[in-house]
Amino acid sequence: MTTRILDVRRPEVFENGHVVGAVNIALEELSERIHELPPSGSTLAIHDNDPARVQAAIDLLTRSRRWLLRPATPDDLHAAGPMTTGPSRARLWKPHAWLESALSLIRDGWGDLAGRSACDLACGTGRDAVYLATAGLQVVAVDLLPDALQRAARLAERCGVRLTTIQCDLESGNWRALGRFDIVCVFRFLHRPLLADLRALVRPGGFAVVETFLVGQRAAYGKPARDAHLLAPGELAGAFADWSVVRYHEGAAAPRSITAAIVAQRPELV
Repeated sequence: MTTRILDVRRPEVFENGHVVGAVNIALEELSERIHELPPSGSTLAIHDNDPARVQAAIDLLTRSRRWLLRPATPDDLHAAGPMTTGPSRARLWKPHAWLESALSLIRDGWGDLAGRSACDLACGTGRDAVYLATAGLQVVAVDLLPDALQRAARLAERCGVRLTTIQCDLESGNWRALGRFDIVCVFRFLHRPLLADLRALVRPGGFAVVETFLVGQRAAYGKPARDAHLLAPGELAGAFADWSVVRYHEGAAAPRSITAAIVAQRPELV
């Protein structure tokens, strides 16, 4: 497994010189930027000129029990690439794997996505929304929590893209007036009436990209606890039975995840 370099020096120190492959999240910002770290199980080598700051970062991240952590060695730094200056240009975070594969399929049909529109419902801290924006899409990111939307906007700024963020309760808010989009996605959030409303947000010829938990998730891992947050086998496919299903999957997905996932294209108007 590839080891990634997390450089926790302050930005002004980092920008004076760092290895090309390093990602800078200062120790002082680390607790607020956990969502910018890689998927669970990844190996992170922590770098700072001060060993005490390295240990403080490891102690903080160890509480999550999600990553393999150790101080960066000279060999790690050498393997990461040559020295450079300026701000951090690499990233550790990743969008949902289903979204990456979906966007590849959509590009096969549409080509360049620049200028097209997307909406990320229940966007959380914005990794998927920002990923869509880096692909050239004009993205609206919707979530209930204002602090999550603020983190999403800051992540977009650090990645050199823009999001339109909208605070809204997807279970009761008037979010249906958002308009229509070329791509609408939602991940790991289930409110059954949302499936019908999501369909209405997709313009004719556009795509829905959805992934959420199956009932087997609770049997295997104990949560979500409520039936309302779990799909029955075949339920997601049935919700898009009159659309063109480009890809569908039910079963094990990411570690500790049993999901149903779909990429479906709305028919063009006749």
